Amino acid sequence: MPATSPASPPRPRRRLRLRYFALGLVAVIPAYALWGWWKVERRLAAIRAAGDPVTLADIRPEPMPAEENAAATIAAAWPLLKAFDQVAYGQPHPDLLEEAAERVARGEPLTDEQSEAFATLFADHAEAVDAVRVAARQERYAYITPNLDIGMNLESGYRARIAIRILDALVNHHLARGEHDAAAAAALDGLRFARLTRDEPCVIGSLTSIAYQNIAISAMNRVMRYGQIPTAMADEVDREMDALDVDSYRIRALKQERALVLSMVAAGFGGGPPMLMKLAGPSKKQVLDQLDHQLTLAKRPWHEVSSVFEATKRDGDEWPRAIDLLLPPLESFHYAHNRATAHARCLRILNALTQAEARGETPAGLADIDLPTEATIDPFSGEPLVAERRGETATHQAGWWVYSVMTNGVDDGGDFTPDAERRLLDCGLAPLLRAGEVGIE
Repeated sequence: MPATSPASPPRPRRRLRLRYFALGLVAVIPAYALWGWWKVERRLAAIRAAGDPVTLADIRPEPMPAEENAAATIAAAWPLLKAFDQVAYGQPHPDLLEEAAERVARGEPLTDEQSEAFATLFADHAEAVDAVRVAARQERYAYITPNLDIGMNLESGYRARIAIRILDALVNHHLARGEHDAAAAAALDGLRFARLTRDEPCVIGSLTSIAYQNIAISAMNRVMRYGQIPTAMADEVDREMDALDVDSYRIRALKQERALVLSMVAAGFGGGPPMLMKLAGPSKKQVLDQLDHQLTLAKRPWHEVSSVFEATKRDGDEWPRAIDLLLPPLESFHYAHNRATAHARCLRILNALTQAEARGETPAGLADIDLPTEATIDPFSGEPLVAERRGETATHQAGWWVYSVMTNGVDDGGDFTPDAERRLLDCGLAPLLRAGEVGIE
């Protein structure tokens, strides 16, 4: 007889099995969520114990008197700063500052129209200039409490941007009038203010502060090309650049970013029932894993960590998709900080070279200046930064070239233009431009 198939279990029994299976899932999923939540909470407790932030509230700066807070000074002067900016970049001279900056970068005198417009601008807006210079000499920059309102945080950065532009324009104004020491003092205020803004929170705040630092360093480079600055100012420039040449800014920004993203994850779960909030555990774990990884990279120079980013791009599957989206901006963050480090070291080297010349010495390069070895190393190559005195070139006047070879690791001769990926071939400080040239100083 042909084999007969076993009889199907009675339908009620099948339903019962499905019910048991469903009940098992109902029990297992919360248990898994609780286990994950418990592990994350243990990690968060360790972070708190180390004194690091885990929520937006933890990023809030310590209360301080407004008269000691550069951010409060800039905020109070916001109407004055805004009025300056509207006149400087509005009618009837929309291109005044750019055109004047180009002439100053070539060492050329301003036109009569530019000189008159500059003089009127600074005379009419002296209060705005005074407020910025007061802020630059204060001790702290206690930013607005960060929150998930991106617009509010960007507004703080916009105010600081106008402040640094005012100081940059003031440097050009004094240089054009032959007031070299006054230009040096304004440029030094720019360096001070840029350092203060390094207290801006999280990745975005950190990147905007680097932009201000680049403006301030370029302004001081311009001043040094016009002539040697007083020894006391040179000593302060050295101290400012030494203060910027630390990993702590990058590490702090990443720790704050970790707190910000954790808060965003919690906000995404809506602050609902406790059990629902515990389901955020796996997402928080992914954030912690990635930001902890980034913190280890922040303690090493670019030439040691660039291979990590290349491997991540090549392999691509190590991190969950949501976290994977963070990797390109985080790579740009590390790139920008290493570039800022190189830029600060370049100015410190140029300062030492020009001061050696002021003492009657004839330095030939890095071996002839008294700086710590680590202050002369290119973070992109691990080798000494390029520092050469060159004669007049097709685009620049004679003088010192100090620069980093950047990500390609090749000395491109001081070519400060971007490559196909919009990353600079070289980056640093060059002499004044030749007559008729327009471009990077």
